[in-house]
Amino acid sequence: MRIFNFIVIYFILILIINCEEYKYISNILPEYPSNKVLPFCIFKSDCYFLNLKWKPYDQKIAFICYKYTQNGKDVICYIDPDGNNFEVIDMDYDGILKISSFDFNTNGDFIVFNDDFHLYIVSSKGGQYRMIYEDFQYNKNYSPIWSSDGEWIYFLRSNGYSSVIWKIRPDGTESSKVDIYTGDFGYINKIELSIDSKYLLMDCNDKNGSCGFYIVIVSVDDSKRWVVFKSEKLGNRGGPRMPCFSPDNNWVCFTDFIDLWIISSKGGRYLYKLDDSYNNNNLYPDWSHNGDWIVFTRYVGYPIYSNCIFKIKVPSEFLSG
Repeated sequence: MRIFNFIVIYFILILIINCEEYKYISNILPEYPSNKVLPFCIFKSDCYFLNLKWKPYDQKIAFICYKYTQNGKDVICYIDPDGNNFEVIDMDYDGILKISSFDFNTNGDFIVFNDDFHLYIVSSKGGQYRMIYEDFQYNKNYSPIWSSDGEWIYFLRSNGYSSVIWKIRPDGTESSKVDIYTGDFGYINKIELSIDSKYLLMDCNDKNGSCGFYIVIVSVDDSKRWVVFKSEKLGNRGGPRMPCFSPDNNWVCFTDFIDLWIISSKGGRYLYKLDDSYNNNNLYPDWSHNGDWIVFTRYVGYPIYSNCIFKIKVPSEFLSG
């Protein structure tokens, strides 16, 4: 009997230690407060949109048009915040395999983007791009993001089953693995830096493939990490994905592949439904630099799918100051 009691106590202690390590906080709520303001479509096309980004400082909304050209090439595009003045960034897309993600530097002068095996930098006005990283050892190099001081570009490398975080100088030198322990979090889908570049916001799959998705924040120096949200807290919906920080880093907006949600970047019990899409896909949310708006994409129409870029007003309780 004593041996049995010891075993039970041991496993309880292990559970407590693990919960403390990741600061796991239950968010299960019987009801969620919901936004009453509806989003509105500012731009519509038969092209699929990927990876929305506000250009600093809210001058333009940038996005990838998937297979936009006749030969199936992806392009990076701009629209004004009201959806007008669509333009394609002028560069030689024929030399690029495909584009899956990109990011602006702090002042918006340059863009870093990737295809599966390369990282490139180009002026935000277009022109000649330059390759800063090439690697065929991993089957994907993706999600490049610029540090706030412009000194580093962080990105992900994947072998298809797990991911590692790397960094490189914008001139293509000093590439190295970032020593961050991600515990049980295996494949990382996306990373985003806090405004001071001290924390990474990550969208992760469970390493064992059985427990869904996590939104995790880790410090770049690997001294802190915590789970902001875990998939089963939304029941049978998709897991939390594609998170983005608010400008002050106090809040995180994410999608469950149906609706948009806001939660404190510290985790906790408060979960807010920003938009109910009624079974359409709300994807790629991004928070404006002034904090007032969130843009996202939604697939609408059947049997021919069109893609809309929507904009929704951020409730006052989530605004800075």
